[in-house]
Amino acid sequence: MIENYRSGLLWKLFMREPDVQRGLQRLNFTWPGKPTAPPGGAAPAGN
Repeated sequence: MIENYRSGLLWKLFMREPDVQRGLQRLNFTWPGKPTAPPGGAAPAGN
């Protein structure tokens, strides 16, 4: 936790993951540096 507080490294690594970004976008979360388009294209209908 200290390293993440100091540099944000763990958060940056976590947020690089397309699955994490997709999940947060589906939950309508926002964050600094959020991509304008979902990684890998639009989510299929019904998900």
